[in-house]
Amino acid sequence: MLLSGCTQPASPTPVPANNTTSTSVTVTDTNGNVITLPAAADKIVVTNSDAAEVLIAIGAKDKIVGVASIVKKNPTVGPLVADVADVGDWQNPNMEQIAQLQPDVIITYASSKPKNADQLALINVSIVQLDCGNLNTLARDIRTMGTLTGNSQQAEDFAGFVDQNVGLVKNRTANVTEEEKPKVYWENNKAFTTAGYLSGGDVLITTAGGRNLAHDMSNASGGYVYMSAENILPNNPDVIIKYNGYTVGGNTVQNFTAIRGEIMNRTGIVGVKAVNNSQVYVLSSTITYGAKSPIGLLYVAKILYPETFADIDPAVKLDEYAERFVPGTNQTLVIYPTP
Repeated sequence: MLLSGCTQPASPTPVPANNTTSTSVTVTDTNGNVITLPAAADKIVVTNSDAAEVLIAIGAKDKIVGVASIVKKNPTVGPLVADVADVGDWQNPNMEQIAQLQPDVIITYASSKPKNADQLALINVSIVQLDCGNLNTLARDIRTMGTLTGNSQQAEDFAGFVDQNVGLVKNRTANVTEEEKPKVYWENNKAFTTAGYLSGGDVLITTAGGRNLAHDMSNASGGYVYMSAENILPNNPDVIIKYNGYTVGGNTVQNFTAIRGEIMNRTGIVGVKAVNNSQVYVLSSTITYGAKSPIGLLYVAKILYPETFADIDPAVKLDEYAERFVPGTNQTLVIYPTP
């Protein structure tokens, strides 16, 4: 009795701040939304191809239970999620099917929330908007994805790969003056549609140390703008880069050769410095945006500064990416001709 009288009462269990548990996970998505989950996401529906590739790259493929149809069609990611449920259109995913999958979270594009987001909220599923596409925010998005899934170490390895290659390019071009920077005309799938301010193409060019002809142009459609031949000719670009989306003809030498030939012989472009010096390239969308955009950056840097990057082979970096992060992603043509 004397001993029991000296026993101190048990201390109450501390209550975590913000009403979260010790296993809860809080992330901030690309749009600045703060999302808290009771635990790391174990079942994920993803409508964004770039986000799906990041999930695979950080070892979270087994957490993907559903994808949008557009992800299934992606040449890089599609074959890797062939056994995963198709939840339909990325803008209006099938709510009934998603409810059956009982995901912890839906990952969508930051630039376009699902049109039926209010309905999705009724089935008690959190929406996280992560683009995982733009080189400027890629490493941050990767780390956020690592926190979200509980795969932080794998995410840090991948983010480090991104930081390393982006840093390499920035360091080597840091002392290039504005006058020394090559002028670049970037063209999207549609003729004379180019990469305006802060679009993916603009970020690649400026980060690689080039001058994007449309850098000061922007509109409400996400940075992609029309530039007439009358604007291109007087600027006399040193380099032309033609973006080829994965839905346009396929990544074959025959297709890329035809695309390049059309540009070099097009009225309004014939005679510019890039054509005269054969500095016209076709770049695949698979390395322009998303998880492999650091590889695209290395190719653009090597095009603009062949001597500065003479010791760098972007194809070797792509092989490293395929070996370390997403198998098979080095098995398709990504650029033509090879710089």
